[in-house]
Amino acid sequence: LERGHRTEPQCMSHRPNTSPRSAEQAPDDMGVQKLEQNQGEIQHEHNEMRAKINILGLRLQGPPWVQFFICVGGVFGFGVIHDFIQELVFRYDGFEFGWFMTICELLVFVVAAWAQLMLQNRQSEVTTISWSQYVGLTVVLAITQGFGSVALSYVNFPVKVVFKSSKLIPTMALGIFVLRRSYTFLEYTAGFMLCAGIATFTLVDSKVSPRFSLVGVLLLLGAVFGDAMTVNLQERLLRQLKNSKEQMMLASNLMAAAWVLIFIIF
Repeated sequence: LERGHRTEPQCMSHRPNTSPRSAEQAPDDMGVQKLEQNQGEIQHEHNEMRAKINILGLRLQGPPWVQFFICVGGVFGFGVIHDFIQELVFRYDGFEFGWFMTICELLVFVVAAWAQLMLQNRQSEVTTISWSQYVGLTVVLAITQGFGSVALSYVNFPVKVVFKSSKLIPTMALGIFVLRRSYTFLEYTAGFMLCAGIATFTLVDSKVSPRFSLVGVLLLLGAVFGDAMTVNLQERLLRQLKNSKEQMMLASNLMAAAWVLIFIIF
């Protein structure tokens, strides 16, 4: 009995652990490994998409930071050219068709988005657009674009550029009161200095410019606040609907052009 009592723990120590916890541990480990593998594949696909920036059939080359500066330079460069051409058009005597110009601009954006989808063989994405979800965004976009164009009938080009560059201020305001975001002291200082610079520039321009009106300033303020709202609405829709940027560009600008057309007719 003494020998059997001594050997029983040895026999039990060699038995395999068949408890429910041990049986479930292997599937759990496999699930964790599969999840990590899927996350790695998703991250790899995301990195490939970021590395492949295609604009109307032209693929940007070089490291990511070079592509980033090319895109930023294109946004600022074409934005300045766009506003400069707008001012030249509004200098013609009797030209007061700012809302019609807005329709033309919006339709150009629609054509560009459609061309991007066509060149990448993604035309079928148009049928999956949730048009009803873009109503609020398109109303804000139509008002913003229209106010920005009509303002050039009352102020000159430098004033518009300065006001359009001040989108930081309403963006911060919306972030504080709507999104409950917090900013650093340096960001508040930058916003205050930007406000002071805009106020000074506007005051000087009102004294020396032959074409300056408070109506134009109010229109630009509406356009700037509309820009800030548009950015936040676009970001929210992209997250909710999981649409591509081309889908959003096509749907929002096409519906905005329709709103402007209805406004002009009625």
